[in-house]
Amino acid sequence: MKIKDETLLFIGGLLVCLLTLGVIFKEENTEWKKYQKEFISLVSQKLGAEVADSVEPGISQIWNPQLKVTDRCQTCHLGIEIPGLEDGKQPFSTHPDLAFYKKTHPFKDYGCTTCHDGQGFATTVEDAHGEAHHWMTPMYTGMLAKDYGFKNSKSMIEINCNQCHRQDRETADMESINLAKKLVEEKNCTICHIIEGKGLTIGPELTYEGSKYPEGFVFDEVEGKKSVLNWHMEHFTNPQKVSKDSLMINFKFNKEESNALSLLMMSWKKKNIPFEYIPNPYRSNATKPKLVELDDSLEKDLSGEILYTKKFCITCHGKGGKSTTGAYPSLAGQTYWYLVNQIKDIKTGARKAGHSEVMKPLVQDLTDQEIEDISKYLYDLK
Repeated sequence: MKIKDETLLFIGGLLVCLLTLGVIFKEENTEWKKYQKEFISLVSQKLGAEVADSVEPGISQIWNPQLKVTDRCQTCHLGIEIPGLEDGKQPFSTHPDLAFYKKTHPFKDYGCTTCHDGQGFATTVEDAHGEAHHWMTPMYTGMLAKDYGFKNSKSMIEINCNQCHRQDRETADMESINLAKKLVEEKNCTICHIIEGKGLTIGPELTYEGSKYPEGFVFDEVEGKKSVLNWHMEHFTNPQKVSKDSLMINFKFNKEESNALSLLMMSWKKKNIPFEYIPNPYRSNATKPKLVELDDSLEKDLSGEILYTKKFCITCHGKGGKSTTGAYPSLAGQTYWYLVNQIKDIKTGARKAGHSEVMKPLVQDLTDQEIEDISKYLYDLK
């Protein structure tokens, strides 16, 4: 028996009606609407009805095409600009140091994900915090920082802070990356790595290290999270464990130093920051080798030791001629004429074995007298 057209039309209409009611019900019970109702009730009790009435319901969006930011975070984080909720629970608390950030980093100009990462255009908790499948930049929460072993829950945010503050020698409230910048200078990293056009090509270029994809790293010997950040943390702790053929010196960094340097590497991203967002547009010397200044009165008696430091021999062959890695030999107590001849052969290009090509640009400007002074200093060491 054929079903009449009227019956089919009725059933179809009923299904459309039910579907419409389902969509309306789902829309009226979204996560963000629940948070907004809870927030208005909280503010009404704590700060009064007048403040509660000033809260605008609905989707709140910050759009900044210069920074490529589309953030709807304040749809749930409604209290970030309302004083008096500093002790409130998330997502309702006032932003820390509100007066400072409203003056220096206005939310309407910077958005939220510029500093905190996450998926700004999402409106559900899981997606907005960047926990969506294949989303590469999860929000820097205190829990994530704890998972990586950071004592300070705000340390990871420094990764994004330094994208604008890269050329600062020191930045307020960036303790970890401030430490890392000092270490880059003290350890003369540009002897092996190119950083912003300065340095040698012994190791990989680090200018945009933070933009490299995980596929470019080998995680076979990495314990814990198979992430680029964790790779750097373990590599700085023990380079040869993570990369057995690595020529990098094991500087015996402690956990705080390894973590700090890893954050710095992750912050060096290839990102177009508008000029007006750069606090100090003038290039600093933070990535250049540090010139060692010693008392001139000591130069006559300690010329070999001074040259050993000034010419960066100490970087690879270690303090007092004692290397910290098998990749570079210890030179303390080595035969005097052997050292003289080897340095001269490296300088002229006669010696090509080992890491001679690494040393050649560093010894190129040494005079015969300076070569002899360095060799005597090393020969006299026990």
